Amino acid sequence: MQSLQCQQLELECITSLGEEILTTCHPDSIITIKSWVTVAKSRFQEVLSWAQQQGERLRAQAAALAAEREETAQLLDWITAAEEALGLRDQEPLPEEAEPLEELSAQHAVFMEELNRKQPDVEKVTKSCKRKLAVDLVPPATRRLATRRRSSGKAQGMAAVPLGGLEPQTPLMAQLLHRWQQLWLLALDRQYRLETALQRLRELEEFAHFDFGVWRKRYMQWISQMKSRILDVFRGIDRDQDGRISQREFIESVLASKFPTNILEMNAVATIFDMNGDGFIDYYEFVSALHPNRDPLRRSADADQIQDEVNRQVAQCNCAKRFQVEQISANRYRFGESQQLRMVRILRSTLMVRVGGGWIALDEFLVKNDPCRVKGRTNLKINEKYLSSDVFGAAARCAGNQSAASSKVLSPSRSNSSLSLYSSASAPSSPLARKSVLRRTRSGDRCPRSRGSGLPDGAELQFSAAEESLAVAPPEPPEGSPPERCSPCR
Repeated sequence: MQSLQCQQLELECITSLGEEILTTCHPDSIITIKSWVTVAKSRFQEVLSWAQQQGERLRAQAAALAAEREETAQLLDWITAAEEALGLRDQEPLPEEAEPLEELSAQHAVFMEELNRKQPDVEKVTKSCKRKLAVDLVPPATRRLATRRRSSGKAQGMAAVPLGGLEPQTPLMAQLLHRWQQLWLLALDRQYRLETALQRLRELEEFAHFDFGVWRKRYMQWISQMKSRILDVFRGIDRDQDGRISQREFIESVLASKFPTNILEMNAVATIFDMNGDGFIDYYEFVSALHPNRDPLRRSADADQIQDEVNRQVAQCNCAKRFQVEQISANRYRFGESQQLRMVRILRSTLMVRVGGGWIALDEFLVKNDPCRVKGRTNLKINEKYLSSDVFGAAARCAGNQSAASSKVLSPSRSNSSLSLYSSASAPSSPLARKSVLRRTRSGDRCPRSRGSGLPDGAELQFSAAEESLAVAPPEPPEGSPPERCSPCR
């Protein structure tokens, strides 16, 4: 502006000199001289206006820089006070009760809201900073963390720090950015510790009522929702495919998944899964913990219990030749002379046998199949029903006095003894079989006796002849006596 003022004096001299020349010049040169004087004046006015505009811009920029510097100083003072407040709060130990922790969390939430309100001011102050390139935005350590499937909560908090992609141009701006990021890290760290403490208290309260059955049911439902199998889950954890996983691998894998659980529950669950206590969980322990009914150890115990109960039931057989029961496999048995294999299992604390499409108890099955336990279907019961002494006495009364000729062939004592021997030794199993014994052939000879009969040939023939005479010769009542009505022989 000072040089322009000096040039303005020269412009005035040029203007006065031009006026003097115009008074003495040729008329043809008047127009040319006036145009040059006008050009000099206009160009000087343009330069003067440009200089004034530049001065105004410089003054405005200086005022903005002064205001920015003042605002930066205020932000630095606020950041310093906030860091001191956070430092004092961090020095105090966290309480072990839920209510004080919730109060501290509420106070820290208010502080985080104030920190968020200061964020636009910091962005306004740092808007003159250049942006870093996209490659330089992520540090190498963060790049390595990004390749992992999941990162820890602290790493996520560090990634959430604002203004991380700015490159400050002045030392004051660099100081502001560094202090602001440090304050954010301190605030996030305290928030993380408060949330962790509250979460741990809640987990302790929930763990006091921990039930492994409920946890197992939730985990099985989660596996079914994921459309997976237990074998797939185990193979996903078993990276080296050696058939077993450590407790740490199991805990980290479940926590890394989306299954809702915590470290306390997982420690207890891993201890339950590790049945032999060697620090590793194999596939059989994994399946047995998730499916208690499929436990191979329990299966062997059930097989032993089934075998003991079968032996106890069979030992009650009173036959001369004991009812045979043979174990073919773990739960399959062969009963008696049948070649059919039947499944035996424990169902609702009762030993059951598979029959057809259903199940019946073992004692009921033995009652129907063990000869010494059969009721109502033995030869003794059939003899009592069809060959009792009452029926035979009625037939004898029907014969009357005309049975004298028969008595010569077979005496009553002989007849009774033969009847008793016949009924006890070789009684037919049905009336049809009894009729077959008395049947005659076309040649007139009698049919041979049954193989199971223990009587001599003469006794059987005499009994048959007596019975034939009873059946052929109808009884005649004696003279002078009313006719007697006979009941039909069965």
